[in-house]
Amino acid sequence: MEEDTRNTGCLGVAVFAVLLVAGAAAFWQFFYEPVSLFIDARRWEKTPCVIIVSRFEPPATAAVRGEAPRGRIDIRYRYVFRGQHYRSSRIWFFKPRADDRDLLRRYPEGSSTWCYVNPRDPKEALLDRSFKPQLLIALVPLAMALIGLAGLLARMLRPRDADGQFDWQSRRRLQGAAPQRLRAVPGEQLVWRSPRGIGRFAFSVIFAGIWWSVVSFLVREVIRSWQGGVPDCHGLLLTVFAIPFVLAGVVLIGYVLVSFLKLFNPRVEVRLSANRVRLGDTVDVSWRFAGNAGRIERLEIWLEGSEQATYARGTSRITESEVFRKVNVASTAFAPEIRQGSARLTVPADAVPTFTAPNNRIVWELKIRGSIPRWPDVDVGFELTVLP
Repeated sequence: MEEDTRNTGCLGVAVFAVLLVAGAAAFWQFFYEPVSLFIDARRWEKTPCVIIVSRFEPPATAAVRGEAPRGRIDIRYRYVFRGQHYRSSRIWFFKPRADDRDLLRRYPEGSSTWCYVNPRDPKEALLDRSFKPQLLIALVPLAMALIGLAGLLARMLRPRDADGQFDWQSRRRLQGAAPQRLRAVPGEQLVWRSPRGIGRFAFSVIFAGIWWSVVSFLVREVIRSWQGGVPDCHGLLLTVFAIPFVLAGVVLIGYVLVSFLKLFNPRVEVRLSANRVRLGDTVDVSWRFAGNAGRIERLEIWLEGSEQATYARGTSRITESEVFRKVNVASTAFAPEIRQGSARLTVPADAVPTFTAPNNRIVWELKIRGSIPRWPDVDVGFELTVLP
């Protein structure tokens, strides 16, 4: 048996709760202050200032000050705001990296430049309020928190039945049945064509591109934090935080590659001699591959009946699926028969027809699998309604 994704209990709630808490905590700890400053600094007043200190503190000096052992960039400036003299050392929304020597050339000691002062608290100022890609890293924990929140809300707002359990039948009626690539043709035939997979590939490319466009900034910051040796606590936490996102990105790249390779798989058209199938009926099944069917080493076609049962386990609602009948239709390694062939299918007379209830389903599927050496297999199928 395998657990269905329609688990409505503690596991699904726990996953979304962890995403919400972890994303919100990471955003609050590392990004809330810089992002809020970036938004608020748009209203700060531009004020002349003078750089009074611009130097690199070596590791020994920085260690005495409690800074990172790689040393640090020390830039301080003074300014006059509304007749009062102030000093500040804040440059941007994040602390400067120890290896960012360009700041020393940009703000040499004794030079005059502009700073931006908070009119509500003139002691708060910074030299640069521009947007930089590092701020996009905040989208990662923010997306985690939003996904977790959306998942929890979706579980709370799902329709329930009279017993207080989630009513999957109501949800199906609200969403509508998933479209099948089935159509009836003259002569009482039923025709099904396998999808091209272009939509799946396009979605995977877009999603992976968005994912890596955000994660790349996170990876860049991690690399920079390790360039000068073992990083400080912030760098170590950033590294640990980045690992699962990088691994997820690697999996996404693999999925994109598999989806791309499947675009070149042969497509199959399946015809049934009757568009209504009943228990005990015998129907003719024919198939024809378009494309390079010669790459398929072995073809298998079978009718599979499975039972899906939803029940309570503690406070959880679990849906499990178990195959109860498998009827072989065709199995061949002969190239001409793989490209185009036919066989007869007899639906077991003693089996259970297609059935749908709030807590149980009987599902029949016609499955087609073509094995291709060193390539993603052709693995497709469609639901077939079997009448009493």
